[in-house]
Amino acid sequence: MPLPCVCNSVKLISYFRFMPPEILALLDKPISLLILLPIGAAIGIEVERLVEGQKRAERRTYWQGRNAKPKWGSKITPIKPEKPQALDLAADQLRHVIHAKFTARPLLNQGKQRLLSVLDKALA
Repeated sequence: MPLPCVCNSVKLISYFRFMPPEILALLDKPISLLILLPIGAAIGIEVERLVEGQKRAERRTYWQGRNAKPKWGSKITPIKPEKPQALDLAADQLRHVIHAKFTARPLLNQGKQRLLSVLDKALA
């Protein structure tokens, strides 16, 4: 189907029959359409800037509030233990050593022991 001729606005309107009648009336007057389109675009841009400015302010207040919260360790105060007297500390240490169970353990595990023997033979 060929494109409609711009000079015949009646045929053009029949192609755009689903459009509101206000816009169809503007198609008959192209000068008013050329004036209204930039004005509408400018209004739309300003509304978008206003909305984006409000969103930016909300994000800024959110992050300022989030950054103002105390950090994880800031409320913790160090506990100062009571200093026991020197005699009590020594007696307590001795009591722990007496009750401890000691067992013999090899100093090196098997792999390290084999490596040590190989190094000893190589150096000798």
